[in-house]
Amino acid sequence: MTKKKLLTKISAGIFALAAPFAMLAALPSISGSSASAAESEYLQSVTISNGSFNATSSSYLEGDFSGWKRKWGNTGAKTMVIDITKDYASYGSSIYYLKENPGKKGSDNKILMINSASSSPNSTNYKPSSKSEGYYSNSISLSANSYYEFQVSMKTATFDEATEFGSIYLSGLKDEKGNVVTLSYENVTSRNWSTYYFYVATGNTSQTSTIDLWLGNENTPSSGAVFFDEVSGVQLSQNAYYENINHRIKNGDNFKTTSIDDRNIIDTSSINFDFEKDNTGAVNTMVDWKIENQNEKGHARVIDMNEGNFEHVTSLTYPGTDFSKNNTKSMVLWANEGYVSVVSQPVDIKAFGLYKITVRAKTADLTAGTFLVKARETSKIKDEFAYLDSYTPCSKDSTAISGKGSNKFINEYSEMIFYVQGHSKYNSQIELVLSLGSESNLAKGGVAIDNIVVERVGSDDFKTDGNYLELKTATAYEGTIKNGNFNLAANLDKNTSSLFKPADWTLSQSSANVTKQAGILNIYQPYFSAGGFEFANPGDALDGTTTDVENVFMMYNSKADYQSATSSTFSISASTYYNLTFRYKTMGEGSKINVKVVDENGIVLRYDKGLSSDNWSTYNCLINAGEASNSLKLVLELGNSDEKTAGHAFFDRVELNSSSKETFNASEGNKIDLSGFMLSLDPNGSINNAISSSNAFTGKVEIGSIGAANGGIVKGKGNTNFQYIDKEGNICPIDDGTLDNNVLVVSTNTPSTYSLSSNFNLSTEKDKYYKLKFRLLTSFPDAANAKKDAKYGVKIGINGFDFIENLKSNNGWQEYTILFKATETKDAKFSFSLVSDSMATTGCAYVTDISWESSEENLYTGASEKEEFGKTLFTSKTAASTNDDTNNDDSNNGSNKDSQTTDNTMWLLIPSLITAVALIIAVVGFCMRHVKFKKTDKKRKEGYDRNSTASNITTNQAKDVQKAEIEKVDAQIAELENKISELDSENKEVSEKAREAGRVTGEVEKEFRTFAAKRAKIQKQIEELGEHKAMLASPDHLLSIEKKIIALNKSKAKAQKAKDDKSKTKKK
Repeated sequence: MTKKKLLTKISAGIFALAAPFAMLAALPSISGSSASAAESEYLQSVTISNGSFNATSSSYLEGDFSGWKRKWGNTGAKTMVIDITKDYASYGSSIYYLKENPGKKGSDNKILMINSASSSPNSTNYKPSSKSEGYYSNSISLSANSYYEFQVSMKTATFDEATEFGSIYLSGLKDEKGNVVTLSYENVTSRNWSTYYFYVATGNTSQTSTIDLWLGNENTPSSGAVFFDEVSGVQLSQNAYYENINHRIKNGDNFKTTSIDDRNIIDTSSINFDFEKDNTGAVNTMVDWKIENQNEKGHARVIDMNEGNFEHVTSLTYPGTDFSKNNTKSMVLWANEGYVSVVSQPVDIKAFGLYKITVRAKTADLTAGTFLVKARETSKIKDEFAYLDSYTPCSKDSTAISGKGSNKFINEYSEMIFYVQGHSKYNSQIELVLSLGSESNLAKGGVAIDNIVVERVGSDDFKTDGNYLELKTATAYEGTIKNGNFNLAANLDKNTSSLFKPADWTLSQSSANVTKQAGILNIYQPYFSAGGFEFANPGDALDGTTTDVENVFMMYNSKADYQSATSSTFSISASTYYNLTFRYKTMGEGSKINVKVVDENGIVLRYDKGLSSDNWSTYNCLINAGEASNSLKLVLELGNSDEKTAGHAFFDRVELNSSSKETFNASEGNKIDLSGFMLSLDPNGSINNAISSSNAFTGKVEIGSIGAANGGIVKGKGNTNFQYIDKEGNICPIDDGTLDNNVLVVSTNTPSTYSLSSNFNLSTEKDKYYKLKFRLLTSFPDAANAKKDAKYGVKIGINGFDFIENLKSNNGWQEYTILFKATETKDAKFSFSLVSDSMATTGCAYVTDISWESSEENLYTGASEKEEFGKTLFTSKTAASTNDDTNNDDSNNGSNKDSQTTDNTMWLLIPSLITAVALIIAVVGFCMRHVKFKKTDKKRKEGYDRNSTASNITTNQAKDVQKAEIEKVDAQIAELENKISELDSENKEVSEKAREAGRVTGEVEKEFRTFAAKRAKIQKQIEELGEHKAMLASPDHLLSIEKKIIALNKSKAKAQKAKDDKSKTKKK
């Protein structure tokens, strides 16, 4: 091990103290303000406030005091600073509760006492007691990459047969991962004053600590008393630090050490970066270094560092060493109006490696010229890869120095630090060039260089300002998705040499105790072999070869488990088509990947599961962005919580490419259609004729109890589960032949309000115009019985704008358009609610064919200037018609005076907020005929009147039928629930047998699997019956029963009439 290799944790030496030495007595006398060149080490006191406990003139001082605080303060222990001479005769027994004077350790008469006694041990009523109490010092700051020594003197005393003990802690130290580093003396008994030492070597992170002094320890009380004195600390140069440790070992002192120096230092002893190899050659000849450039007045040599030898060789004033451990030699450059430079052997710089290179240098009588360091890439890459013959190696000069540094712990050597970032794909090398002066800037004087340390660091310790050199090539493909080629790494760890975390991707793994790996690997066979992987090389993503230097991303589960990688956000623009594509490969039996696309709100847009391929394959997914721009993420999964998998998965070339409407429409492959407000979105294939939740919308009961209303999405085309009654009393399915899209539906069962709000945002830009279109259908079967002032209907619009309220469309599908003028740039959500204020106004509302697009100012202005248009909310003549179901029919042929629109009814919405102005155009009668929707035939039911006695009887009959149907389903559910109870009981018996046997046999495992399958099947049947029950309980189903009863009654009446007619004919 070289002198650069800092001492690892020294085994704690705890020895009986034979002849204690004071800390400073073991060190040479050195001024704390300066150190001459000839001095061999350096120390400086660490501030520990009131470490001698003499910051009071009183005989004693109880409780907290300057520099120290009690841990608990309420234990009843005697906690005080006492004077062992002043008034001790009066206070020793009566106040301090001591049997005898403990004496002192330091030069003053004050000591710290923690005493468990509750009365004087000399009194007749003294009773032994045990207590736990401690003091902690002020915060002590420890600098990074530094060396410290702390000492505490302690003595214990007992008043009875019990053994007393005290404890000392150096608290607050942490390693690089934040783990607590313990350094302590616990439960120590010492009837004489003894000194205890701590030695700490810090790493790249500064530390904050305290010294804690205890009677007993934090968790264990002790009887008797404990005394402390002479708490102090010093910061040391490295060589003094190790010399003092050796001194403690030699003398048998009590000491403990810890090294938090967790740097990953590269071993450079073979290339003589510490200059300690024997150097018997003449001037300008060196081991592992060579002269690169010089004139006759510039010289270089590795020199034995002592004052006489240095001055003899260079004729310059001796600068001294850098106070490092076991340092005997240094590289020295000197010139008398000349220049000289030397170059090192190559240093390996691995791909994705982050390196910190520290060069220590100190000038000697330098009156002209400067010293600098150059980090220079070699031609290794060009030599190894012929196709990179045009690659230009990189280099970087350091900031020049011409004087000495300020850090006295390294004898005022300057530390010149270089940060070097390795290539994203290629292993390379650099060499260091040390230069004094140049042809254009001659030097006079010299410089001593020592202890060049190369360490691999993590991202947290890496800096890109100042002396920073990045090695990079421009050959990597850069796609439209950040780091889709996995040529960038992030959050690098200094100890990681393979499987680097990809930048711009978020990795997530289950918490299960299963070996999981994820990261970037290079498939170039020499690099791959060096990684020591135990799986086959997956090869290049394009052709599967292993001869190119290419990165791929890998995920691996040693057993069935799950993990994922999520890309950074990528944007898609409105009204644009894309192709999301990547290459993938799986390895291992049963290894499968899942591909999920989500938007920025977490809405799952597509979820493809169970993909596998032994060879590199291509995944494609076409995207129609629809009405709004959006931000998406790609999630790559190796298993999930429901379907775990083992094995390897590899990915590369993740891209988002442009596509076209024609390609999208013609494709039968993976697609995401975000048009029509994502109504076509069905990643799980769950949308059917019954209400189900939509990933794009969130439903909520705004007013009313849970179960009072429901909402979601249903299949539109061919849906006969949902019906409505038109103005003529016809019972019609919601699909009138025009539904090609899915439908948002809200249903109220009792007085309530239910809303559906989009999980996605619609963007608006200040002073721009927009158009919201939708088709609406409502059904309120008992509205005729509602109060005249009833407030019910649809509330619809965009957040931040006023909403349209009490909107009804009871006579078939109607198309509406709302025009918007935005007064600020912001995002907003679409909201659709159904309000029912009484049982008579309960019903259903349906919305489909929703679109959002840019509009024009002239369309907005033309609509707002119509003569019918009033400047008050819902006050124009035609506006009132929306609140009256009887006026909404196909016979409304209102005039159209605006040549730019086909509207015949409009409303101006004066906003309550200042964000926008909205105009609504209800495209009824006139517009509907121009759209020419295909309609189903409506059969008018003669004589059907909901308010007649016959109608009431029919309704009651229908309710009885509905009740019987629901009771039948309830019975089926109960029967299935009983089956589940029986299965659970049987499984419990199997579990008990397995527990008694202490293992799960193959037969038992098979029984478990059978049980799980049966239970899941029954549970699914229960859920399906629950959905069926909800449908049976809906108002629309009640209407369908009424329809059937009416039809049956009509059929019976017709049959009876035929029978009567036949009877009359016979009589004739």
